[in-house]
Amino acid sequence: MSSQLTFRRSVSTIGYIARFMSSREAPDYTLMPYIQQSLTLLVAPALFAGSIYMILKRIIGAIQAEHHSPIRMRWLTKLFVAGDLLSFFAQGMPLDDSTELHWLSILFHLQAVAVE
Repeated sequence: MSSQLTFRRSVSTIGYIARFMSSREAPDYTLMPYIQQSLTLLVAPALFAGSIYMILKRIIGAIQAEHHSPIRMRWLTKLFVAGDLLSFFAQGMPLDDSTELHWLSILFHLQAVAVE
């Protein structure tokens, strides 16, 4: 349990270090620190949520409270991982700058953040 949270912290730390490195490159930015910060800071919350799901499943199993859970134990992790993947891919999609679809694209990204 502790190793999952440690891994999440490491990924998040790498993202913030890359953000710091990117901020020091102004005005001649390179692509690699930007990509590192974007990917690691996007993935870290999903890793944190995944560790919470695993802890929740262990607690429900340990106290034998599956009958109180609104989601069956065998579907719990699958459902939460599917939601995380949906959110991850939706947040990774580029925003559309055309005037007709710009508000729809922003709304889609806000929904992805809400799913997370």
